[in-house]
Amino acid sequence: MTLPSFFSFSATSFLLVSSLTAVEDVPQSLDFAKSNEDSLYNGVGLEFLADSQFFTASFEPFDASLGTLVSITVRCEINGLFDGAVADGSDFAAAYGSLGGSFAMGGLTFDGTGGNQGVEAESGETLTGNFGISPYQRTLQVADAGVTYHPGLIDLFLGEEAFDFTYNSPVMIDFDSVQDLQASFNATLSITYSYEPAEPGSSPLSIVQLVRNSAEGEVMIEWNSSPDESYRVLAAERPEPDLFEVVATSVSGESGQTTRFTESVPATVAKRFYRVETVTE
Repeated sequence: MTLPSFFSFSATSFLLVSSLTAVEDVPQSLDFAKSNEDSLYNGVGLEFLADSQFFTASFEPFDASLGTLVSITVRCEINGLFDGAVADGSDFAAAYGSLGGSFAMGGLTFDGTGGNQGVEAESGETLTGNFGISPYQRTLQVADAGVTYHPGLIDLFLGEEAFDFTYNSPVMIDFDSVQDLQASFNATLSITYSYEPAEPGSSPLSIVQLVRNSAEGEVMIEWNSSPDESYRVLAAERPEPDLFEVVATSVSGESGQTTRFTESVPATVAKRFYRVETVTE
């Protein structure tokens, strides 16, 4: 019998309980750069240095053979630079860079944010400085799928094909009384998978996803599997061995790398632990 894997959920969050404690990361990133050097800004205006689809990257899904995916961290950061002068006849000039938007992948969006920063100068001074905008990142816990973000994102992260990831934000430059102002930036869009590694030389049975749909009164459990195996699913209100009861006696392993089972669970149930075992003859 394969050692069981445990998951639990509450009304507000999910908690993974596992015998594995080490967490490792798989980072991916793509760098971006843009400048208006061929069309310098003059006078007063508001310009799009980059449009809302500029920060788009293609990333690879998580390799499930590495272990159990725990969380996904997405991040966008930007470091910009202004270099110009105060317009002739002006006593004062200013320039500001800003961005703000949401993250999007696979037709699904989730929360984002942004910021702004600028430089100012008086007549006779150089209008030079940074408009680095504080990076924004968000970590999505796999166990929170369906509670704090759309569970369909997990299908992308654990899928077999690369997917596009966009930070839906333009970079806008707001300037006043400038002369030959150049604005440029370097940015990085990244995604990092954090996972509990599989034991060397083994493919341990483990639950890779647990999604609660309170509106439908269901909980979906997904685990690493083999089409040559059968499994049973057990559940309990507390993670004590004697309390687990069988909720599915024989679930055949599906043709892919994982198998799913859905249990009816009333929305009034605040916490529940799951265990999956192979069925031996």
